[in-house]
Amino acid sequence: MTYELTVRFRDFPIGESRNTLIKILELCFSAIFVEVFDKEQFVDVEITGPYSGLSDSFKTPLNTRIKRGIYSKFTRGEHLSKRNLATGITPSSKAKFNLWYTGENQRPPYGDWDAYLSFDSKFPDERNFYLPLWLLTSTNWIGELKLSYWGTSSPKLENLLCGRKMGRKKERFACAFIGKNYPIRLHAIESLRNIGKVDVFGEGARNPVKNPSKIAQDYKFILCFENDLYPGYVTEKPVEAYLCGAIPLYNGIDSFGYLNKQATINLNDFDSFDSWIQCIENHHREDSIYAETYSQKLLNKAPELSELISFLRKRFNID
Repeated sequence: MTYELTVRFRDFPIGESRNTLIKILELCFSAIFVEVFDKEQFVDVEITGPYSGLSDSFKTPLNTRIKRGIYSKFTRGEHLSKRNLATGITPSSKAKFNLWYTGENQRPPYGDWDAYLSFDSKFPDERNFYLPLWLLTSTNWIGELKLSYWGTSSPKLENLLCGRKMGRKKERFACAFIGKNYPIRLHAIESLRNIGKVDVFGEGARNPVKNPSKIAQDYKFILCFENDLYPGYVTEKPVEAYLCGAIPLYNGIDSFGYLNKQATINLNDFDSFDSWIQCIENHHREDSIYAETYSQKLLNKAPELSELISFLRKRFNID
């Protein structure tokens, strides 16, 4: 018999990621979840993210702020270890279970959370499960996706686990889709332009595009640096570049070993910036070198969905 449970999202953007997380809950509870928007209604699960700031400490009730002030003044910060007085985002009292999730490089918040889904590979807590963003945005790990984050049609996890064959020869050298103009990206673009023309798209270049995959498929290389260099922080970027039929020019730390190092040219694997550029130039000039890297599978292994479900069932005390 199928039964219904309720879920509410807090500090969380509208989009496909909500549907994906609901599917995860449905697999976990073996139930149908209905999304609730009333902030005062008691729900079975509330999923909180760090995106809009609605739960930040400036929204804390006045009586809690007064208590914090008293504790802080007379005990020199002991309120920070009291969960009901902790600063920042805190679990909701209007939910049976509280789940915190982030698709960005954000540290799990302090408090009585039932479970965390995050990038933080160094978080010393049995409540945390490593869940990289690319699994949800760029594969059919949870369910069929019509389009990936960049717009690739029906992305398949199995396509990342086997090699690929060279298609038509691409004449365009490299491109980048940039939302934030971090200096390391700008330095990389400048250096790459000593090899060939680099086209830049995205908000950072004041040149936004709706479907990056249609543009990216014409290029040999795609610059796809992470926003931050932190162990485990791997987003959709290298996966989307690979799905578009290019070699990812990456910069990130895949501490769980999902990415095949032979399929990307990762700045973090090189001793110097110059040696990274030289490697790219060799790939650009020598077709055989390019073809060898291009043909590699992107993923070394497939993550087990059953491990995530088992983790959540344990945290939510589901028999």
